[in-house]
Order: sequence, then structure tokens, then C-alpha cells
Amino acid sequence: MRIMLAAFAVALVSATFATAEAPLTNSDIVRLVKAGVSADAIVAKIQTSDSDFATDTDSLIVLAGEKVPNSVIQAMMARSAAAAAPTALPPTAPPAPPDAVPEKPRAEITQVVVKGIYRTRGICTARGELTMTPTKFAFKAIEKSPLCSEGAFGQSSVEFAWDDLSRICFEYAATGTVQIWLKDGQDMSFKATRAEIEDLAARTKSLRSDLPIRCDD
Repeated sequence: MRIMLAAFAVALVSATFATAEAPLTNSDIVRLVKAGVSADAIVAKIQTSDSDFATDTDSLIVLAGEKVPNSVIQAMMARSAAAAAPTALPPTAPPAPPDAVPEKPRAEITQVVVKGIYRTRGICTARGELTMTPTKFAFKAIEKSPLCSEGAFGQSSVEFAWDDLSRICFEYAATGTVQIWLKDGQDMSFKATRAEIEDLAARTKSLRSDLPIRCDD
């Protein structure tokens, strides 16, 4: 007899929804309960079917009044909550960090020329250019006073490495002076306008910031 009732219940469920494509509603659940379908079978049907349940307070009171089992009501509520939840998007990979911007290589200072500098060696005065590179500091005479000997400044120029310098001093005035002391005790004096002296000081510091720059003598 029990086998026949179970078969009848399964047949009833199948017959009820074989041709019905509409989602399950509260009324469908009440019909199944009244037909004697077990709570387990109804829960299974809820979990495998589309549904459109009303689970507000009044609707739950009506279901309880129709003797719908608590397990079925809970399954209905869970199904409604799942249907209302937003569809979870597939996990996405975190955005790739922006490509590191390669640090631009610092432009190597290959030559700085300051024109209009005058160099005085005793009574010999020469107008010329100071040329600075990361390794050397040179003065090239362009025009020399008649008091300069033929050998003054060597071949019209004097050059030495930055490592030969012990310190350097910039004195600002309407016309300024650059005083350079060499490690061998010699000193040199370059004269120019204040603007040229300030420009020379800035360029010298950019090339050799480690060079002592002071005017204490």
C-alpha cells in the first residue's frame, strides 16, 4: 500500500509539472501539501525548479495555516533569497600594476662653455672661454693683451683636471672674480661680469657639488 502511495505521489508531482513551465508559487506548494506529497519531495522539487514565492509575513502566515511543513517553508524562503541575490560575477584578476616608467638616464654634461671670462696672470690679461666637462676645467685664450708673452697660457690655453683643484671661490660684484686654488699651491683668477660669475658658479656646482666652495682667504 505504501509503495502504491509513493508511486501515486511521484506520478502526481510529475503530472502537475510535466506540462507546466511556470515557476512554482505558494499555491502550487499548498496543492502539493494537500495532495499528501512528503515534505522531502516538495523540498527537492523547490530546489530543482524555478520559483516565484511570496515570503512576506502575511504569506508565511497563510502557508502555516495551510499546514505547510516548516522545512518546506524554509526551502521556499531560501529559494526566494537566492533568486533575489545578485548574480555573482566571476572573480576577476586584480588589475595589473602600471608598467613602471623607466627612469630617464640623466643627460651627461659633456661641455659647458662660458664666454667673456677674463684671466689675469700678473699684468697679462686674456679674453677667452672657460670650458668645463665632468673631468676637466680649461681656459682658452681668444685674445691676449700685448703684455702677454708668447708662452702665456701655453698653446693659448690652460687645462687641468677637477681633482687638481683644492677649492674655488666666487666673489660677486658689478664685476666679479673666480678664484681657484690648486692642490700644488698655485692659484688662478678669472674675472667677468656678475651675471657671468653667477652662471659659472651654478654650472660649477652642478658639475662638481663635492668641490669645496668658500671664500675665506
